[in-house]
Amino acid sequence: MNRVFFIYIHFILFSISLQAQNIKLVFRYDDFMLKSNSLDEKVLIIFQKHRIPLVLGVIPCDSKENMILEKKYKLLPVLKQDVSDQSIEIAQHGLTHQKLIVGEFETLEKNEQYRRMFKGKFLLDSIFHTKVVTFIPPWNSYDSNTLDVMSQTGIKVLSSALCVGQSWSNVHVNYFPETIEDFSTLLTVLEHNKSRKGVVVVMFHNYTFGKRYSLVQLDSLLATINTLSYLKCVTFAQLYNNGEVSGTKRLESNMEINLLSKLFHLNGVIQTTSFATLIRFLNLFLYLFLSAFIYLLSIALIYRKKHISNEKKYFIGSVLLSIVGVSVWFHLFGPLKLIFIVAMISGGFLLALKIQFKK
Repeated sequence: MNRVFFIYIHFILFSISLQAQNIKLVFRYDDFMLKSNSLDEKVLIIFQKHRIPLVLGVIPCDSKENMILEKKYKLLPVLKQDVSDQSIEIAQHGLTHQKLIVGEFETLEKNEQYRRMFKGKFLLDSIFHTKVVTFIPPWNSYDSNTLDVMSQTGIKVLSSALCVGQSWSNVHVNYFPETIEDFSTLLTVLEHNKSRKGVVVVMFHNYTFGKRYSLVQLDSLLATINTLSYLKCVTFAQLYNNGEVSGTKRLESNMEINLLSKLFHLNGVIQTTSFATLIRFLNLFLYLFLSAFIYLLSIALIYRKKHISNEKKYFIGSVLLSIVGVSVWFHLFGPLKLIFIVAMISGGFLLALKIQFKK
């Protein structure tokens, strides 16, 4: 029966994937500063070589809020031209990238958040003669005030991390969180999702390149990326300008604590709202099915030939499935932990009932 259930779900996903279009791929390079750095320069050259757009998460100021812009910074004319050609997007990565309380913005007063965001955006807009539309909160730390301030300063896109419990209530902001940090997993994620429509955001830093990953490997990876016909490399600004919507409903449905996402390798991609919502419902039904199976198995093992009244059986079952439903829908537990909890609750309830019968 389990096998039939999984085959049915797989058929549904395959049928939907036939109507899908392509993957949008964003590369996001954080902690970039406007001063000489040989590694930064090499990374930019590699992306230019393969004509793949890149989002630079730029830190505008130092800890004293002085603008970071090296005199005679040789890359500045190149960056300005790339921004004009839309092969580079300048994103605001905080103001000073300091950890003030939780991060640089979270829990700060709204006026102070506004001041920091406005100043950073004004400096970057002035340097590159552009309008920055993407904000990358340092340490992925922000709150509802940050979202309001983004709207007030004209920033349209937030790119942080996909975390349970973060605020996604601002309808004026599109959310494109990082989905991959490890370059070595990118091609596998793309291969598993090549027939689906979605967004992949690869986040990396200067320190990404060392013993674990090299610039030579990056060069080879981008060469391979250019051979894949089912994806398109873009920036966050291009996603926004092309009408790609990613809000609360889409992200809630894309949370990673999802058994089906793991089974069908959906993680690593911000799936479309409709597809992710379907997965969310199917995941809920799967957990309810597994929970009912575990519950009935517990009855069979604990009571064997003894009878348990239907009233008590249905009552305990209803409580159990309600707990499971709420836990799955709101991503309260991971897959294995939830199955363990179901088994413990089922066994505990039934054993307690059996002891009561004996008394």
